[in-house]
Amino acid sequence: MSNDDFLNPNPINPKDLFDNEKYNTIILNTNNNISITDQIDTLTNNDIPFEVRDQILHNLKQKNCIKELISAIESSANEIDKSKIIAACWESGLDFSEHLLFFTTLALSKNIQISIEAITVIENCENNISNTIITQALSIANSTNNMNAELKNDLLKALNNLLKL
Repeated sequence: MSNDDFLNPNPINPKDLFDNEKYNTIILNTNNNISITDQIDTLTNNDIPFEVRDQILHNLKQKNCIKELISAIESSANEIDKSKIIAACWESGLDFSEHLLFFTTLALSKNIQISIEAITVIENCENNISNTIITQALSIANSTNNMNAELKNDLLKALNNLLKL
């Protein structure tokens, strides 16, 4: 028995990684041949490895895929998937300041996970937003009575913090 066998008694055969019966392998290469839409769809998969998720988020930021993420959110009928795509917005490090009203509306969702993720996107807005837009967002947030009180307070706090930027 060699030292390598001792250190790794059950080595993985690289060919097995491409066997769909044994593993779900997503190949991301430096050419980024996988469409942005497919990469975003992959983020809704619970079983993707951290490294793959991290690479997809990096690709989204590098390609400034704000419009694609917004489109994916708008077209997602599944609330669990929608919340994961919204989470990808802030996890990617992209700035969604231009879409403050869109995320304010999402934050009013009855789905708590969607609300939390949308508020987090708002908290991560970095660019200056006009006070007019922030005031509109505050008006939208204040007009709802259907939202969890704690989440509403978090939303109002995040919006008021934008006024201070």
